[in-house]
Amino acid sequence: MFDIYANAPYDNSNIYIFNMQTLQVDTLFAKKWISSPKDMLKMALLLKAQEQCFELSTPPFGTQKIHKALKLSLLSLQILNDKGSYKAQVSVFYEIMDMKTHQNKSGMIESLVPLDSINDEYIALGFAKASDEILKQLLKVLEAYKG
Repeated sequence: MFDIYANAPYDNSNIYIFNMQTLQVDTLFAKKWISSPKDMLKMALLLKAQEQCFELSTPPFGTQKIHKALKLSLLSLQILNDKGSYKAQVSVFYEIMDMKTHQNKSGMIESLVPLDSINDEYIALGFAKASDEILKQLLKVLEAYKG
């Protein structure tokens, strides 16, 4: 079982840039994600999990017998600007619940990928790489918790 949540402001299609000096968050003018970050991450995880032979179910769950539940929260998906040096930042919080033993495992995973510039192609490639790193780490955690 799998569900994903996005904390505000990452529940819309704006692309955010965080200035490390002024601590201000702005949106990139005239640039948006093609879909909500939550939905993009969800689809990427489903595809990556399928490649690794994991079966993930998404709501509605119907009458399936659920062994483990995964809740994923998108904590950040933004560009960090540190004096003109840019990085794609993606971070998630995960919680895995065993439905038999009622034991939980949780943690946070973050990825920072340098961007050569904030042109469209660099943004897309940087976030693709950062998301891929997050998903690989998450699948390793799931594999270790298979039990």
